[in-house]
Amino acid sequence: MKNKRHLPLAILKALEPFVDDKTNLFETVKTDEDYLVEAVDKKTDSDFFFYIKEYKKSNNGRSLIALIGQRPTSDINPGFTSSWAETSTIESHFNSWLSLLQEYNEVKSFYDDPILDHYEEKYFTDFTESFGNEDQDKPFNTE
Repeated sequence: MKNKRHLPLAILKALEPFVDDKTNLFETVKTDEDYLVEAVDKKTDSDFFFYIKEYKKSNNGRSLIALIGQRPTSDINPGFTSSWAETSTIESHFNSWLSLLQEYNEVKSFYDDPILDHYEEKYFTDFTESFGNEDQDKPFNTE
């Protein structure tokens, strides 16, 4: 996809609410695949994604449908699914996917590393505090 003018306006409008999304849950990527749009989970150890691969007119010829794919599928299926959806429902599908990412980030599990979590939280707190400190003459300490 070279630019937005290669996509139908209906798809652009469906995704517009997420353009300036500050949730830190996902990022859009440009791939060599044939995806029109692809968003991936920001967690480096994750293989979760959401994409729009293609679009076409619906059977009645009055609306547009898009082929969307995502992982995870639902709260009971962490696997992949792909389906055709009306462009008017793309926002809802994407919101559902974001909700799943948020829940995965918040749920406690045996796979969590409490030591790593503590250092990650401390690093983030120290970093954000140093950002707002105008009196600080030295660079941020990454120890």
